[in-house]
Amino acid sequence: MTTSSVLLRVVPLALALSFTACTPANSAYKPAAGASASSQTIRFVRIQTGAFLPAILRVSSGTVVRWRNLENRDQTIVSEGKPSINSKPFAPGKNYNYRFTKAGVVKYRSGLYPDMQGTIEVTE
Repeated sequence: MTTSSVLLRVVPLALALSFTACTPANSAYKPAAGASASSQTIRFVRIQTGAFLPAILRVSSGTVVRWRNLENRDQTIVSEGKPSINSKPFAPGKNYNYRFTKAGVVKYRSGLYPDMQGTIEVTE
């Protein structure tokens, strides 16, 4: 096995592991007053290979969705309705977080790459 083939297998694994280790200090999300990040329900969406993974995510009301940018370019998150989500660009390796507080279906896309689309389904 060559060094390059080992790296092609190890690097994606390292990125996946770093994704699971992200913390609120590495993101735009601030927990609600009086609540710690550990008391919040957080679900993850990876931004990887030009897509949101998973493309459809079902969460309960009050859940924080954390988008983790695993691309090599900046990303933004923009909703196509209510609630209005319009993130500032966040760099590779960084997060963007949003707490969903009302039931409904929220369609979103990348503000920089509109073909990248996803859906959050929020239940009570």
